[in-house]
Amino acid sequence: MARSKSRNIADLIGDRGALNLNSNSLSSTFTDIDFTGTGSITLPVGTTAQRDSSPSVGMIRFNSDLGVFEGYKAGTWSEIGGGSSDTWTTDNFTGNGSTAAYTLTQAPASEDNVIAFIEGVFQNPADYVVSGTTITFDDNIPSGQKVVVHTVKATVSGNNLNLDEFTGNGSNTQFTLSINPIDERNSMVYIDGVYQNKDTYSLANQVLHFATAPASSADIEVLTFTQTSINAPTSNSVGTTSLIDDSVTSPKLAHTLTLQGNTTISGGHLNIDDDKRLKLGDNDEFTLHYHNSNYGHIVNSGTLYLDAETISLRTDNSGIAETLTLQANHRADFANGIVATSGSGTVTAGTVSA
Repeated sequence: MARSKSRNIADLIGDRGALNLNSNSLSSTFTDIDFTGTGSITLPVGTTAQRDSSPSVGMIRFNSDLGVFEGYKAGTWSEIGGGSSDTWTTDNFTGNGSTAAYTLTQAPASEDNVIAFIEGVFQNPADYVVSGTTITFDDNIPSGQKVVVHTVKATVSGNNLNLDEFTGNGSNTQFTLSINPIDERNSMVYIDGVYQNKDTYSLANQVLHFATAPASSADIEVLTFTQTSINAPTSNSVGTTSLIDDSVTSPKLAHTLTLQGNTTISGGHLNIDDDKRLKLGDNDEFTLHYHNSNYGHIVNSGTLYLDAETISLRTDNSGIAETLTLQANHRADFANGIVATSGSGTVTAGTVSA
């Protein structure tokens, strides 16, 4: 006799408890779930208004208004990938006197990611609302008037536009912004909805300076392009041509540095600070140790060969050293003889020619 569907579900669950199926009231917490095969999994699909009223961290769904997969964390829903990669889209419409709602090409996350103009006049975000791909103005657009709507939908996270609003008093020419635009080209300024040319104002840090004080009661709006979070470059994606010359400074190299291949030092010196060492060999068999201006060391674990026809020991760039000191039971071999010390440290010599 064929088993019932409930029996099959029980077999699937095993000792893990009940299974939450759609609107059923059964629920359970699973430690791990493995999916196999080559098919796909269908996630819940719904509008922004249909989001869970009491979401929990880790929930995922597909937002049909925004056209993106989204997840819930840190008290908010945010895109988790799989949506459109467009970053800047422009839509043009013409008013007919009876329409206030228009359909955009893509769905911005909020009014903060929208720049709207009617007959070239900037529209305050408070004068319209955005829901999915629909922008609705407070009033019907008069017949024949042109509507231009720019929408931003970034593939990197963060708000793209920051809005500061002020009111003129007829005398004040300076207004402090909430963020620093860095450059005038990163800002757009409007007075009573009229765009202001860049030569009518300047920026110094976070302060906006007008050449002429805006009139009393004038509405001043400043849009600043910004990016709060930029994704880190992927591994092996940044080449040397993208780096500024001399931009890698000593603090970035303040750790063990391994050089592969041949290394050439040109136009300068290899400087070693006092009491530091230059070590060569897999096990540091050869070490140059500059202690200070009084003395330094050459340390070698085995025999040290100086391959040269003439070896001069100097006190400076011109003076010949007066003494050659060998520690006890050490020797210096020359082609014509040996200079050595005995156990007491006295010097003995073989046949050494001048």
